[in-house]
This record gives sequence, structure tokens and C-alpha cells, in this order.
Amino acid sequence: MPSRAAATNWGEAMQMPDGPPAEIDLSRPSAARVYDYFLGGAHNFEIDRQLAEQIAGMTPNLAATMRSGREFLRRAVRVLLDAGIDQFLDIGSGIPTVGNVHEVAQAANPQARIVYVDIDPVAVAHSRELLAGNDRATAIRADLREPKLILDEARASGLIDFSRPVGILLAGVVHFVPDVDRPADILTALRAAARPAASWSSPTPPSRTSRRRCSTRSGCRRAPPPRSRCGPGPRSPASSATGRSWSRAWCTCRCGGPTRRPTWTSTRSGSARSAASPGTTAPPAEPEMAAVPDPGGDDLDRPGAQRYAAEWAQAVRRLGFVPLSADETQRLLFVHTVRLGQAVLAKEFAATPAEDVGRALVEAHLTEPRILDWSVHALGDRFLAQVLPGRAHRADAADRVAALQGALAAGFARALRNLTFSQQERIARSAWQARDAVERALRDSEARFRAVFTGAAIGIGIAGIDGQIIEVNQSFADMLGYPIDELRQLNVASLFHADDAAGMWELYQELIEGKHDHARVEKRYHRKDGTVVWTDLAVSLIRHDDGRPRFTVAMIEDITERYELQQRLRFQALHDPLTGLPNRTLFFETLGRCFERAGPEQRIAVCFLDLDGFKAVNDSLGHDLGDRLLITIARRLADCVAGQGHLVARMGGDEFVILVDGGAGLDDAVGVAELALAAVSAPVLVATSSSRSPPASAWWSARPPRPAPPS
Repeated sequence: MPSRAAATNWGEAMQMPDGPPAEIDLSRPSAARVYDYFLGGAHNFEIDRQLAEQIAGMTPNLAATMRSGREFLRRAVRVLLDAGIDQFLDIGSGIPTVGNVHEVAQAANPQARIVYVDIDPVAVAHSRELLAGNDRATAIRADLREPKLILDEARASGLIDFSRPVGILLAGVVHFVPDVDRPADILTALRAAARPAASWSSPTPPSRTSRRRCSTRSGCRRAPPPRSRCGPGPRSPASSATGRSWSRAWCTCRCGGPTRRPTWTSTRSGSARSAASPGTTAPPAEPEMAAVPDPGGDDLDRPGAQRYAAEWAQAVRRLGFVPLSADETQRLLFVHTVRLGQAVLAKEFAATPAEDVGRALVEAHLTEPRILDWSVHALGDRFLAQVLPGRAHRADAADRVAALQGALAAGFARALRNLTFSQQERIARSAWQARDAVERALRDSEARFRAVFTGAAIGIGIAGIDGQIIEVNQSFADMLGYPIDELRQLNVASLFHADDAAGMWELYQELIEGKHDHARVEKRYHRKDGTVVWTDLAVSLIRHDDGRPRFTVAMIEDITERYELQQRLRFQALHDPLTGLPNRTLFFETLGRCFERAGPEQRIAVCFLDLDGFKAVNDSLGHDLGDRLLITIARRLADCVAGQGHLVARMGGDEFVILVDGGAGLDDAVGVAELALAAVSAPVLVATSSSRSPPASAWWSARPPRPAPPS
């Protein structure tokens, strides 16, 4: 008999002949492959198994939790099927394993439709390969954080009709979404896409003739529908007398009570076995053994075989992931128990049935090494005593059991090896397909970008974090007057204008440091010939996978003509068209800013001037000469106070005003007024005649100091 260590290491010895392909990134584990490892699959690599073992060391019950989660998913699918749901959206499906949604759903309803969703390209490619030929199931790649995209892709697949009830499954995935991505809002968006639960109904209710008689248990949460023929309880007085019982399966009339089915029954002594009549049922401890033929013969103890199978099933479910229900597992292992017993009883002994049993365990995905360990030891320790008690002390029977142990282990190991190779080749092929898909997408994206980059009417440039220009398009080069090759030798900073707005260089520095992802400004650039070009600049930061800044992409548009037009329009809106002085609007804007920034002790003075007798000049000499006189007076007023930084504005007609900001006091305001009067009192030469400018009167007003704020 093989040793315990040998039996335990059968699965661990299974490796791919040449290792995984180099295209698969083995430096980073995958959550989907780690999950597959915990479920006993072979779609994983060493880096995934190392992480899984580390996690298991910190959380010893994690594997059992994951297996329970998978079992819950399968039960949830069955419940939804029972409620009439025949289309499912499985988000975060990961790498497909046995007992997946489409297997469970389509086994019960071949018309069921399933869409798997995952973000891992390898998992999606693997799913599509497994689903090849299944026109009612597909897999799409999407991010749970983008529920609208998921719903649109599912709708576009043609398999999900959101006008009908949909089963949306999120098993073991929501906890990966951080709080900053608002998982509650994601779930709300997904739930809103499905019809309310109150409107769910079975599209194909069972016919009246297909309903079985059932009993309404005291804990049933649904009232029996009309004409459901529900019985009085789990065991009626009449059935107690005859030993009849009720199995605990869902009844087809939807009341939730157990269903009565004809199954095997046995006599009190256990020696006589016969098929039950239609009105006779067996105890619940023997789940649906009617599907197993009577082994025949007196040496094989059927009740003992059933107990052995029950213990075997309990151990299997305790030691590893089982993609079957408890009844299905016990029924399967009962068949294998009978086969092993028949092999021991055969006139001409052969160990082949044990090899078949080992292979069948792997085909049922009972691949946990500890399951093989328990099975081999139980076969040697208790099989004869429980299943073949009449031959428990015969030497030839013990020899045959030892041979069966070896054959069982050999068949299990051979099947597990083939399964491992098959699954590893499949995941490698999926990785290649995902890689090819990514490369195709990159090539397509590169072609699209190159077409836009080359043919764009605006300038596009790419620069490194150090500011060195990497690539520019022809429009960029034409805009600045440089050849493309020469621009590649320049640094972005060499193109900046010295008079750029304050803070623009700091904004660019913050961008390349990763503090911002986008920036948009209007700025000037030096052309190669020394002229200035105004541009609308939009810069985006491109990052590495780990978030570090990588390079910047700049898009610039020549707005020189637009900028000059804007400046002309602004000048015309804020300046007097005759004299060129600031007008009333600009004066009051400036005065408002002065009041906003003035301190409590700061004085602001306004000197107002009006030309006396100007109307007589217009009436006697004409408006043309009057305009020339106003232009001359405006120029003199501006020149006399320009050195002191005071604002001179024309308020309208022959009225001018001087804003004295920042003066030391009343004496400064008086000095400005005297300078203004002196400027306008000098003779003015208009055309070929000399005329004396009309006398002017001036008055000024100073704002009193602001009261100090209360302490």
C-alpha cells in the first residue's frame, strides 16, 4: 500500500513538461489564478501558489471560505432558476472552474443564457475558449467600476434582455472595489438594470401533470398555490406505519415543501433488498439510491456500502472543493464503492476498475491530494469490514484490496497529470490569445494615433519629464518655424516666452511632478525668426503603470489672430476712440480695484478737469479742429503725470479725470492738479493758425481716511 506521503504528493508532482510560456508574466500573481488554486484547479502557476500559501498561512480557513462561496454561487443559481430566471450576468467570474454558472444553469435549463464579465484578459480569453460552440454563453472584458459599460456590452452580446428578469451575480468580487470608487453606487446601477423582484415570474411554469405530491412543512415560507396537492406534513400517520418517508427536494409546485419520490427501501434485517413500489419510499439517509442498480450477490452488504459511501462523501466535502451537492456526491461515490466491491468479488481479478475509479474522481474534479490520501487509506482500513464483511478475514481479499489501492492511486495520478497538462496548456493558450488581442489593440491604437498625429491641423508634441522634446508633428514644426529634426534637439523651456503670465512655469513643473494630469493655458512661444506666436496650449500627463510620470503630450493651436482681435476689441471697449485715453468704464474698474486693495490709512484722490469755453471753439472753428484740440490736451495730460503712474481718463465731451493712487497725502494731489493746469494752459497750435487754449478750471476731491476697525 502506498505511504501517506506518497499519496499526498501525487498532485504536487504534476507540472508542465516545459514550464509555462515566456509570454505569461510570472512576476505578478493573478487573483483569478489564486482563486482557482484554492478551488483545486490547475490553471495557476508557481507565483500564484506561493501567494496562495502565504494567504492561507495568515488565514487558515480561507480555502474553505472560497469553496463555500463557490457552493453558495451554485445554490444561488439553482434558486434563481427555480424562480423562473433563465438569463444570468456573472460579474467577476475569474477563470472558469468546474460547476460554473453556465454548467449549473444549462444542466437544468438548456435555454439559459449566461454572460461572464471579468477584467483579466487571460480569464476572458480562457472563458471564450471553454465556451466555444456554446451560442448561449459568452465572456466579455469589463471593469466592475464601470457598470454602464458592463450593461451596454451585455446588451450588445444579444444574450441578455433587460426587459425580462436577470440574475446578476457578484460572488467574491465586490470587496476588491475600494470605498473611493463608491461600490454602493455601482450596485445600485446594476440593480436598477434588472426588473424589480416583485415582477419576477417563471416564464414556463410546470404543468399540472408534472407536479409531484408534496407536504407543506411547518417552516415553508410560501403558501401552496391552488391545486398543488400539497400533503399534510413530512410524515403522515399512514406512512409512519409502513416506514414511508419524504425526501427533502424542492417540490415543483413552488410551495417549498419536500417532494415524495419512490426510492429504495430495505427490510429491518438489511439482508433482503428490493425495488420499492410506487407507494413505498426509503429513509432520507439513502438519497435517491434508486439511480444505482442493485449490485446483486450476498457477499456485498448494500447498507454497509451505503455507509461507506456516506463516510467517503463526508470526507471528500471536508477535505476539498466539491462541485456537486451532498446527495450527488454520495450517489457518485456509492457507485464507485459498488464497482470496487465487484472487483474484489470477481472470479478473475483485475485492478482496472480501481484505475477507472481513480480517473472518475479526477473527472468529477475531486482533485484535492488529501482526498486521494483518505480514499487509499480507507480502502485498506475499512472497505472489507464494511462493504464485504464476509471476506474481511480472507487473505486473497486483502491482497486484492492492496492491488486496488495501487491501481486507484495510479489511475488518479495519471488522470490528474493529464488534466493538469490540459488545463495548463489551455491557460497558456488563453494567455497567448489575450496577448495577441492586446497587441492587436495596441497596433490599432498606434495606427489611429499615428493617423491623428500626422494629419492633425493643430500642433502635437511629445516631451519627456525632463522637458526634452521627443516627437512633434508637421503642424507643430510649421507653427514655430523649425524643422522637425531640429525641434527634437530642443528643450521645451527654450521655447518659453520671458513675459509669460506669472505662475505658468510653476504650473508646468507641478504637471511633470505628477500633481496634475491636465493643464490648459494661453501662452506665447518664440518662433525661430524671433516673432511671437500666441497659442492655446493643452498638456496631458502620461503615467507609468505604477503611477509615476512618464512623458507629456502637448496640443497647441495658433490663436495669434484671435488673440490680437480680442486685444483690439478689449482696447476699443475700454478706451476713448478719439484720444486713446482710458474711458469711463476702465476708470471706474480701476477705481474699484484701488478701493479693494487700499489700506485704512491710504488716500485716493480724483482730479476732475473741464475745458471752459470749448463749445465756442467747436462753434467757431468747427468740430474737426475741436477734436484736434481734445487730442492735444489728452496727450499733454497723459505726459505730465505718466512718470508718476497716475491714470488719466476721458469721461466724455471736454471732461477729463486723473486718478491719484498711492500719494503721500493732500500735497501730492494738489501737485498733480497744478501740473495738469499748467499742461492745458500752454498755447495750442491747430493747423496753420495759433489759438490760445480756453481757460480751464479744476477741482479735486480726496477721500478721507477710513476709520480704524474697533479693537
